[in-house]
Amino acid sequence: MKKIKFRYLIMCITVCILTLLQYTMTTNAGSLEKGRILFISAYSYGWDTVQIQIEGIKAGVGPNVVVDYEFMDTKRVNDETSAQMFYEGLAYRMSQVEPYDVVILGDDAALLFAMEHQDDLFEGIPLVFEGVNDIELAKEAAKDPMITGVVEQLSVEKNIEFGLKLNPKAKKVVAILDDTITGEAERKNFYSYAEQFPNLTFSEINTSVLNTVDLRVELGLIKSDTILIYVVMTEDASGKQYSNNESVELISKYASVPAMRMVEGGIGQGLLGGNVVSMHKSGELAAGMATKIINGTPCSEIDVILESPNIYCVD
Repeated sequence: MKKIKFRYLIMCITVCILTLLQYTMTTNAGSLEKGRILFISAYSYGWDTVQIQIEGIKAGVGPNVVVDYEFMDTKRVNDETSAQMFYEGLAYRMSQVEPYDVVILGDDAALLFAMEHQDDLFEGIPLVFEGVNDIELAKEAAKDPMITGVVEQLSVEKNIEFGLKLNPKAKKVVAILDDTITGEAERKNFYSYAEQFPNLTFSEINTSVLNTVDLRVELGLIKSDTILIYVVMTEDASGKQYSNNESVELISKYASVPAMRMVEGGIGQGLLGGNVVSMHKSGELAAGMATKIINGTPCSEIDVILESPNIYCVD
């Protein structure tokens, strides 16, 4: 009888220990996945590349991680009043919710905003950028131990080389650009390759200085000896604002040659494509960095990814 009671006691203790271990392991595993991330996009959700970034972020975080979203909408309105209103709204919303473990910043304007307000809005919060075109800005930001991320480097070189394979008789390369922050950064990047291709004449269609009618005319005047690369187009001099889909539709309709593209979006809707930055992969990589930080890795120990996640994508 005593042996039976003893065995029963041992069995109960064993069950209790196993249950406790299982609970501890489950709790620890769950805690590694829990966290709060804020994603700030420089643009709006209506911008198709932003939607792709968000899908990448969702793919890169655990199921128990909360991700909130804020949109600066600088493609539509980019002035001091809009920036101040966004700042005040974000400051209020952040004061009303639980603190965030990490902030992911989508594109150049979001990184600049976070750097400007790092001491008041984001004090002590690690910042992870993605989609940043200005490489020098990214490198400068990453000197801060609380900032890391993934650059977005549009490959002008690879796209021109690809364009020459498709059109060996090409004599010109024309970029479609505007005067936004992204446009200015990519303008410098575009013309930096002129010496590398001495047999090609480099020029641009600046949509910010052409009215709607003249823009359509310029696109129609492009000849077959030209490699056309659509970089960014959010406005024209008539005051018209373009979504990415509207830009793609206009270029596809009026350009007399197929337009190449250097980021995801618009391929399959009238653009030829080329060597593109994978916005999905950029978001996924940034989310992976944020997850590492949530799990205890210091931001300062996560190196900036300077090799842009580019792939070939052609319609």
